[in-house]
Amino acid sequence: MTEVVPKKKEVSILLPDSAGVEAHRNGGRSGATGADHGPVVSIPNVITLGRVLLLVPLFYFLKRGEQGHGNSWALAIMAVALATDLLDGFLARLLKQETDWGRVFDPLADKIWIAGLGIFLALPWRQNPLPWGFLALVLVRDLAIIAGGIHAYRRLRVVLQSNIWGKWAMFLTALTLIAYTVNFAPPEQFRWAQPRLLLWISVILLVVSGLVYFTRYVTLIVSGTASSVPSQSSRAQVDS
Repeated sequence: MTEVVPKKKEVSILLPDSAGVEAHRNGGRSGATGADHGPVVSIPNVITLGRVLLLVPLFYFLKRGEQGHGNSWALAIMAVALATDLLDGFLARLLKQETDWGRVFDPLADKIWIAGLGIFLALPWRQNPLPWGFLALVLVRDLAIIAGGIHAYRRLRVVLQSNIWGKWAMFLTALTLIAYTVNFAPPEQFRWAQPRLLLWISVILLVVSGLVYFTRYVTLIVSGTASSVPSQSSRAQVDS
């Protein structure tokens, strides 16, 4: 009599915030082309593009500096850009147009803004130029995050989203850039509240958020790679 051996059932365990790993694996086995990333052209994405284009008038007014209230107009444009940053996310949820493209475009637009504004503020003809060391930290960190995001997406079809440390880092970095834009000078009784103080707080948060992002990236890549290799000891599957 032939003994019937029950077929092992594979139970996949998803990584937190990494459902794309399983979608990619399932698509590979079934021959599907992958998850639907949504339309590239949508109202939120158009608003995001508009935010990037606002850099053109921003540079114009920053070049004027104190002439014709150039710095004040630049600050107003930055306020409009911030409003569009909030608006595109709100409309994406309201219109149910949250897509992978939007999750990529929105933080990418923010990084372009930060980099473009930072480079302009670091130019030597500015009254109080932004330190180049700080700018280098921002640019290297952002380029590393973009490279890691591209690698994670191409390998595992996962869109890495920002964390709370990254949001605070960008917020403080934006405040630092605003302070350098308007050449902020605190009142006599608050002499300690110099733009340099904001700059150093931003440096700390940029480093911490970068380490958090790197840890998440390494965990995702290692776990995603392990989950794609059948093994009795693999954490990505349980035989029952």
